[in-house]
Amino acid sequence: LHLIVKTNHHVINLVKKYQIEKNIKIHDFLTHPETLNIISKSYIGISFYNPAVSHLFWGASLKIREYAASGLPTVTDGLTSTAEEMKQRNAGFIIKNAEEMAEKVKMLIKDKKLYNKTRNNALQWAKEMDKEKIFNEVWKNE
Repeated sequence: LHLIVKTNHHVINLVKKYQIEKNIKIHDFLTHPETLNIISKSYIGISFYNPAVSHLFWGASLKIREYAASGLPTVTDGLTSTAEEMKQRNAGFIIKNAEEMAEKVKMLIKDKKLYNKTRNNALQWAKEMDKEKIFNEVWKNE
């Protein structure tokens, strides 16, 4: 499991508490290309947000879109409008708690048919939301 997160003592203490250091790699601040490199080699995207962060009210999740563009089904908390789009496109799952997150991740790992269908939906959604393609269409019609 790769965690791309601002490293804090809470995360490190949890990893130590559950003795899972061998299974988790924590990445502190990375460049965007470094982050995309890790994402592109991943299997499932997991995205959680702090509801106190003000940009969530106005913004969308680039992280979920990048997961989709990399062909990753996403499991997310549903705090962003992008999560709702993802759910409508069957490109991932919105969950309410850590138990549901674990359940959905296990489902995607165990059910190859579900994984492939969700992955293909994510890729199709990303293709349709390609910003360059959208802008080119807008400017072409001007």
